[in-house]
Amino acid sequence: MLPEPEVGCDCCNPILARDLLQAVLLWLPHGARADLGRVIARLDAEFDRRSVLRPKLTIPVSFLGVEGWWRNRLLAG
Repeated sequence: MLPEPEVGCDCCNPILARDLLQAVLLWLPHGARADLGRVIARLDAEFDRRSVLRPKLTIPVSFLGVEGWWRNRLLAG
């Protein structure tokens, strides 16, 4: 199981990093989106395997408008 993230700044925040990747996917051209999407899918699968689903709570949407499943795993502690 992964430890709770301890964040000193936004650049080290795993939630913000994943939110940014999701936002980038929306703006990339189709080919680049597909390539990056495959990489992110592998990383997400590993994160999903190593993390625990938290009880369904209301998790705030990021400032980017992202409501990703990973936010439940990292914020609902």
